[in-house]
Amino acid sequence: MVADTNPFRRTTHTSLAMTDNNLLPFSFPAISRKQVTAAFEGGRLTSDGGVMLLSMAERRLGIADRLAHCFPDRRDQMRITHTLADMIRARIEATTLGLDIRFVVTNFEHGSAEWIYDSLYCARGQAENPIKLHKSQLASDRTSCRSAIANQFRLVLHTAAYWLMLTVRDAIPRARDLANAEFATLRLRLIKIAARFIETASRVRLAFAACCPEADLFRGLPGALAPLGP
Repeated sequence: MVADTNPFRRTTHTSLAMTDNNLLPFSFPAISRKQVTAAFEGGRLTSDGGVMLLSMAERRLGIADRLAHCFPDRRDQMRITHTLADMIRARIEATTLGLDIRFVVTNFEHGSAEWIYDSLYCARGQAENPIKLHKSQLASDRTSCRSAIANQFRLVLHTAAYWLMLTVRDAIPRARDLANAEFATLRLRLIKIAARFIETASRVRLAFAACCPEADLFRGLPGALAPLGP
C-alpha cells in the first residue's frame, strides 16, 4: 500500500469522520411514490448573495458615513467596538443605556417604567400583532379584484396561509427563539432558505446549505408536523 501524503485529503477524511448529526439525511412525505430525503450537505450556500450589490451601492454613495455625521454619538468612546457608520450599515441598536431602548409617553403617575411598558403597553400591542401578521405579513389587505366575492375568496386563501404559518410556528419547541417569531421572520429563517433540488427516477433529494443556522431546528420539524393519526 502507498501512504497518502496529501494533507488536504487527510483533513477531508478527518472532517467527514467528525460529521455532526446536521449532515445526516431526514425524510419528507413521498411525492408520486418517490422517496423525498434531505440533508444539510449543500455546501456553503446563501439566499442573500445579491446583498453584495447593495454593499457596492452603499460604498459608491457613502450613505452610512454621511448619515453617521448627522447623528451625535453619545456612547462611551472607550467601550466602542463598532463605529456608528458600521451600525447604520447593519442597522447591530446599542447605546450606553443598553440595547433597543424604548420610550413610552403616559399620564400614569404610579408604577415603574418597566411595569408600564411590560404589563400595559406590550399587552395592548400584543392584541394588535395577530392583525398585523394577517394583514401586513400575509398581504390579506390586497383586495384588488373587481367583485366582492372574489375578494372574499382571496381573504379566505390568506386566512388559510395564516393557519399554515401558525401551525409551523406552533411546532417549534418553546425554548427556541423562533417559537414566538413573527411570520416574516419565519419566512426568512425557515421558509426562504437555499436548497439544491436533485431528482432521480425513484427519489427526490434536497441538499440544504451545510452552514444553515437553523439546521438542528429544521430537521426536527418534519416529524413534528407529520399528519395526526385517525
